[in-house]
Amino acid sequence: LQIDASFLTTDKVVVTLEDVQAFNSFLEKAGTLVTLQCLYNIKLICCMSELELINPSVKFLGTRILIVFAQLQYFVLFFADQSCRSISTYHVHLLHSSLMCYECLAVAILHWCSWPQEDYEQGFLPLEARKDRAGLLSGEMSS
Repeated sequence: LQIDASFLTTDKVVVTLEDVQAFNSFLEKAGTLVTLQCLYNIKLICCMSELELINPSVKFLGTRILIVFAQLQYFVLFFADQSCRSISTYHVHLLHSSLMCYECLAVAILHWCSWPQEDYEQGFLPLEARKDRAGLLSGEMSS
């Protein structure tokens, strides 16, 4: 009885610096592509006439801010680091992460202002119920 034990061997995988840089370059390009696709999808949603009652543009503004800042801010900081050489790459990553925390706080405040509390108190209202309610409210105000 012979057993093929070739799968038990532990060949070491060597990852070179060039491999890591090539993979990092691929991820940067993929991130840019995904960012553009996400912004395009948000634009499509914001332009839908069926959703104008809930004002999706304001509600997606925070998402757009985070998407753009996450992508562009890193490149600006990295470019500034390469041209000035005043801080290390490690500090660029740390600064970018720290700024993103503050930007997330600002977006959370924006979301708190743009999502009405009545949505949470009454539960989810389908768009038809919102239209009926908006019609009733505008009818009450005009009388």
